[in-house]
Amino acid sequence: MEIRVHEVRLPGVGMRYEIELGDGARLVIVAQRTGRRELGLSRGGDSLEWNVALGQEEAVMLASLLLGARFTLDTSDDDRLASDEVVVDTVELRAGSPAIGHAAAEITLPDPDAAVLAVISDSTPEVLEDEVSYRSRPGDRVIVAARAAQIDRVVEHLRGRGA
Repeated sequence: MEIRVHEVRLPGVGMRYEIELGDGARLVIVAQRTGRRELGLSRGGDSLEWNVALGQEEAVMLASLLLGARFTLDTSDDDRLASDEVVVDTVELRAGSPAIGHAAAEITLPDPDAAVLAVISDSTPEVLEDEVSYRSRPGDRVIVAARAAQIDRVVEHLRGRGA
């Protein structure tokens, strides 16, 4: 099945993607540079049947779920995260990051249970960088999953501030 994605650069805002669905409807995604995401459904014309705004963390969680990530659910009344709960975070790479110059599969993390889920670059047309030849650059965003007890260490490592 061929999936068509129409991409429009929104100067100063980010990108707008429209995915043609099988029933003639279009899924509309606006990815703002601020991390905010908007999802909508259009059944013709420019008006949206529904629209929802997501913060960056919500968008990362939705993307992870759509990619098939599994999470441990904590149903206790304790607001603190269980140390074995999986947390997904997005890290913008800066020049000092040890991930710069590496493909997603080559990025090493300080926790063997942590994983790089995806690399996002605004400099290429792909939504997620899946080419093994693509080397991460400053400004790219890495989506990483780790246990709650290790996520801060993993994030600091990717930012170039930890082991």
